Amino acid sequence: MFNPIPSCVWIALVNTFLFAFTQGVVIPLFPLLSQRLGLSLPIVIGCFSLGTFLFVFMSPYWALKSENIGRIKVLFIGSLGLLVSLLILIFLLFSQAYPVSLSLLFLVLSRLIYGLTASGINPVAQSIQADSSELASRPMVRHSLSLNLGRLMGFLSVFLFIDVLSPLFYTLSSLLVLLILSQIYLIVRQRNILRASKNLSEVKKRFKFDLHAGSPFLVAFCFAIYLELIHSSLAGKIERVFNLTGERAAEQSAILFVSVIFIIVLIQLCLLFVKEIPSDKGRQVGALFMVIGGILFSVFSNLWQLYVAVLLLAVGLALVPMFNLAKLKTIYGSRGYSEKAGWISSYYTLGYSIGGLLAAFSFLFKAEVLLGILLLLGSLLLWLCFPVSKSLLLKRGSCD
Repeated sequence: MFNPIPSCVWIALVNTFLFAFTQGVVIPLFPLLSQRLGLSLPIVIGCFSLGTFLFVFMSPYWALKSENIGRIKVLFIGSLGLLVSLLILIFLLFSQAYPVSLSLLFLVLSRLIYGLTASGINPVAQSIQADSSELASRPMVRHSLSLNLGRLMGFLSVFLFIDVLSPLFYTLSSLLVLLILSQIYLIVRQRNILRASKNLSEVKKRFKFDLHAGSPFLVAFCFAIYLELIHSSLAGKIERVFNLTGERAAEQSAILFVSVIFIIVLIQLCLLFVKEIPSDKGRQVGALFMVIGGILFSVFSNLWQLYVAVLLLAVGLALVPMFNLAKLKTIYGSRGYSEKAGWISSYYTLGYSIGGLLAAFSFLFKAEVLLGILLLLGSLLLWLCFPVSKSLLLKRGSCD
């Protein structure tokens, strides 16, 4: 029933898993990093957003580069950079206290290395999945599940090891070292694996697309801003609303992140056994859940309101990205799909970086600012997912 999975696909899955696992470990620790480094929470969030912003330029670059030098070599560079950036964070968290200016310098260095190198992991791993000869839906679901399972394990690990974080970080570093060694072995054994015969100029022509062809790129951009604004605000907002320490805020954030990813995985597994759902309908339902959940998140004052908001957001997270990729394939077909998927990853990344900066900005003001930003972004997301057809506009115009 299932064809054997090639070694390069396994490498791609492990890369996306550890990439997401690292994110899942680090993101809930924003308040803790703020305390230990002596930096304000907006500065910590801003530094991480800086690294994410580099994905905007580097993800397309590495997607193009992988066509020239090979996918596995790009994944090797990405995982090596991920390891180095993680080691710098370990140095900051578990070594003796340093002057604030030096801590800030090392934190920025960690994020720069992360943004310049790890930005190639997700789009190139997704391209490897798209290169597969299997049915189009199965590789993409497999890729999505590896990311979500990585995030799930990362958040769960923070919850379980919040009081003894050093073993968690050292274990994660060891796993990355093993992955890097396995990639070196694979590169040496199969030097031309998945190497394209086309030159870069030919590939660049296929990267051109029309933003007005159906809006999956714009939906990705707006969705990512909305999500990251909530994502980066969560730990700090929990710390403020419930008056918790940085460690306890990180623990509560990890619990919520685990719950979200668990719900997403369940929904996506169920979708494997459901008949074809129109991509537009899937995006619309997901956007509605996202917007309602985001508004409730911005005004929560007790745990029950927070839990309901997280549940609604989880449904939206499970539906919008998956059906947005399906919409992308509906518009462009199978030809050049992997390149388009690499570019849409860049739009998500740009949105994530802007969302992180907006989160840092919102912490400088009252809670109403967060609500206002989410209302504006939510309205835009709904407008993109519920477009008014030209025929309807013409019909309305003729009645006036």
